[in-house]
Amino acid sequence: MPEKNPAASAVPDTQRDSGEDSEDEILEEDPGGRWQKRRRKVTQRDVPGIDAAYLAMDTEEAVEVVWNELYFSERKMQKQQEAYMKKVFDNLTKWKHPNIVRFYKHWKGQAGKVVFITEYMTSGSLKNFIKRAQKNKTKVGMKMWKRWCRQILYALSYFHGSDPEIIHGNLSCDTVFIQHNGLIKIGCVAPDMIHKHVKTVHDVRKNYYYTAPEYGSPNWDCTIDIYAFGVCALEMAMTEMLTTVANGSEGKSKLPDHAAMMGAIDRLDDSGQREFIRSCLAFNKEDRPTAKELLMHDLLFDVHPLKVFAAHELVKLFDSKGQLLETSYMSKLRSTSEGVFAEIKHSDGREPQLHQSKLADIEKFLQEVRDGLYPLTGVQPPERVDHKSKAPAAESSLEAEGEATEYVEKRRVVTIVSCKMEGSEECGAQRHISMVVKLEDGVQRQLSCDLTRDDTAEIVANELIHYGYINKADHDTVVAHAAPLFKAS
Repeated sequence: MPEKNPAASAVPDTQRDSGEDSEDEILEEDPGGRWQKRRRKVTQRDVPGIDAAYLAMDTEEAVEVVWNELYFSERKMQKQQEAYMKKVFDNLTKWKHPNIVRFYKHWKGQAGKVVFITEYMTSGSLKNFIKRAQKNKTKVGMKMWKRWCRQILYALSYFHGSDPEIIHGNLSCDTVFIQHNGLIKIGCVAPDMIHKHVKTVHDVRKNYYYTAPEYGSPNWDCTIDIYAFGVCALEMAMTEMLTTVANGSEGKSKLPDHAAMMGAIDRLDDSGQREFIRSCLAFNKEDRPTAKELLMHDLLFDVHPLKVFAAHELVKLFDSKGQLLETSYMSKLRSTSEGVFAEIKHSDGREPQLHQSKLADIEKFLQEVRDGLYPLTGVQPPERVDHKSKAPAAESSLEAEGEATEYVEKRRVVTIVSCKMEGSEECGAQRHISMVVKLEDGVQRQLSCDLTRDDTAEIVANELIHYGYINKADHDTVVAHAAPLFKAS
């Protein structure tokens, strides 16, 4: 294994002393200069295969992120391996799922080093939440347990439905985070390529009791995530952590085995819960259900799909039209005794209806949909982007020969704050154009470049779209602002 970066001796984030200024020291930047690695280590990212994780700054969005580093066993991978790796990491960067920690950027360094940037989760882990509840002799209620299970399965179904299929490979109550509004996010993804090509994985991984029995064999697949989910579901349902049960009164350190977990399941009160968890922890991987099948299990399927779809349409309508429409709609519901929330008209004349008697329940459910607790993306494959043009070398990430990476900006330009052109002698260019645009989320982006004699407003707009600086739909707006400057020059 190659020698690690000297910065690996970084100061852990648990140490807060007079050396705090040194923790903010910038150690490294990405090729584009957007992400700045700091000295402070992030200990919550203890992922098998990840050699180090540091706090970093996104200089464009002004938010803290996590800079993850890993070293592959092969200093020089085959083109086929590199192309597959690039495809997997590119898929991760495209995803915007409410129950998955964001994966922003990746690139390949020297000597088998790969860096990827992820969202920094300041909220606590599910394990810490459960421990606090158990310390206070409080058991997680069935309603909350179902909600947590659904959200984790939404994310796993999204992973497993991608192309290529993504195996999370590191699921546990430590790598699931819960936010103040109850939203669950799973992070610390360790794709199967890390398991197969990174040396440090196996030494750490073998001690994890949520690892499926077949892990390490040639034919393991996404069912290892279902096994790990079953362990999480069991710990969420118990009044004490599995490790405590395994240690017993002897006080010896012992990890629970499969038999110990089966015994813990037998002590659960709800028969449906016992059957549900047992199916996930089946010793033979062929006997485990898929994430999609678990989402449709009778135990979790207590929210009708029609209600979820109707709520999403209402939220979309209310958010686009404003508070006045929402108030009017709620007043109408309050005044009717029928309480019809949604209905479907069939061609044969049938009109099945979904009734909701309590207005407070509707308002609460709509807020939960807004918060992302019932995403429509739960069982749908991730959005695909067809890349046909080549990105610049400085911005490319793990590029295999002949392939390109393109970032698609989905936010629209609200205002072009300024747009001006001036002469420039740098690099032999005759002109220099600069532009400040305001995006719909309030972020202001400053864009500038040197121009050649042949450049036009059309060419500049196309390049801004190609490199992911503006949305394709804003092409004409940018051209309209820049064209007069080109004519005047």
